[in-house]
Amino acid sequence: MPDVYATAHGPLARLASPLAARARERRHARFFALARLPADARVLDVGCGRIGLRALEPALDITGVDLQERGKEPVITPVDQLGVPTYDELVIVARRSTLEEEGERIRLFISALRRGTEAAAANPKAATEAILAANSELEPKLAEAQVNATLPLLSARTEGKPYGWMNPEEWEAFAAWMRDEELIEGQPKASELLSNAYLVDEIPE
Repeated sequence: MPDVYATAHGPLARLASPLAARARERRHARFFALARLPADARVLDVGCGRIGLRALEPALDITGVDLQERGKEPVITPVDQLGVPTYDELVIVARRSTLEEEGERIRLFISALRRGTEAAAANPKAATEAILAANSELEPKLAEAQVNATLPLLSARTEGKPYGWMNPEEWEAFAAWMRDEELIEGQPKASELLSNAYLVDEIPE
């Protein structure tokens, strides 16, 4: 696995490099054990947390959609099929004081996210064009494929629940798994980690 700090400079980079290498080795060993991969399997370490890996090739910072667009046949296995409990990957993080002092602004922000997501789902072509307009370095065909692959996931809703709702029981199951795998020391309650109180059923005008 290449050294991600190879192009960095300064004493902190020199200190971080060997520490990151050891952490990466531990992360790989845990991932291989959880995924029951053969010892000669090749992975792409995207550096997300302690087991943030994808079963692709090393040194290629690319997604499954990108590989498919290149004519490859990547094997993409969701982590919940590898023994990791389901969890919400895209979340909004805020200080408790911010929620208490600016709760209405948070609700408006989430409403804007919902409005944008629904507009993108209704018109993926316009969504792709907006993304390309914001970043001229993106490859149009790949951006379109990524939008088409992502929108169904972003548009998924739990029946009878508002946009953005998270299941506290799923989070507690995930926290219990992390504790059992020795990724965290304790097991926090869902009420200490998340809140659905700032979600709205209707989008304000």
